[in-house]
Amino acid sequence: LFTNLPSEIGTLLLSTDGGSPTTVNDSLSAFYGRSKIAASNVVEGASWRDFGKFVVYGLILLAVAFFCFLSTALICLGKVATAVMLAVAPIFILMLMFKQTSNLFEGWLKTLFNFSLLPLFVYLILSLALFLGFTTLVDLETAASGDFTGLLDATADYLLFSFIAFILLLQAPTMSANVGGGFA
Repeated sequence: LFTNLPSEIGTLLLSTDGGSPTTVNDSLSAFYGRSKIAASNVVEGASWRDFGKFVVYGLILLAVAFFCFLSTALICLGKVATAVMLAVAPIFILMLMFKQTSNLFEGWLKTLFNFSLLPLFVYLILSLALFLGFTTLVDLETAASGDFTGLLDATADYLLFSFIAFILLLQAPTMSANVGGGFA
């Protein structure tokens, strides 16, 4: 329940186009791979005088690396922390028996709920971001073979998307804490 449900909800949101359901993890991996290919297409055939193309190449790789790293780190944090909290559950359930330690049980329960909600919010944000992000990625792939001005426009859109998705992912622990009653 705690480990697969958030991913399945994200998969349901991603498969609203009527196509075959693709998991959020597979979509994130495909987004990473296609972004690397698009970045490589930008510098394909470029000489050392095309410094702007190499800057665009670096910016695309940095954006996709930060986006994918943060989302993966938050998912891992939520799942590992939930597993740890469930592992120490017997200790905190015993604390419920005594009035002096019952507040520790309540704190444990809030923290467990907080960390179990974190992957859900990350997957929800990822499903939205990947649904919108593939559009900017297609524009970037198309512009990679065109003129430099079109490439800069497509790169700006891609970087703006990546920045907004990154900021939303940074808000996932706060959202989880607000709903779960814990701390961020």
